[in-house]
Amino acid sequence: MKALSVKQPYASLIALGQKPIEFRSWYTHYRGRLLICASKEPYPDCDVDLPCGVTVCVVELVDVRAFKRRDANSTRRLRRMPKLQSWILESPQLVNQIPITGQRGLFVPPPSVVQCLGL
Repeated sequence: MKALSVKQPYASLIALGQKPIEFRSWYTHYRGRLLICASKEPYPDCDVDLPCGVTVCVVELVDVRAFKRRDANSTRRLRRMPKLQSWILESPQLVNQIPITGQRGLFVPPPSVVQCLGL
């Protein structure tokens, strides 16, 4: 299993199934279960009190493809960034919020975290 750090509120939106596509500037060959972790710091404009620095959910990373304009919906900022990759996420499952130190890129979560989550 791999993990990915995502800033709030986006980590929570993924967990709720309201954000099925995560945008990244890089591609990965990895497919499968992906632990979504809320980054230590929220997105600068986030004015909602959401947990940071914890595990949030597990999703299935089913595809990574070149960004398509339709992936962005109404997000104008993303429409101007054609080199993005669209990470297609399915089947979000909430997990207990366990403190975790995120990293850049995909990373292997500590065995103690995986064990606590029963994954």
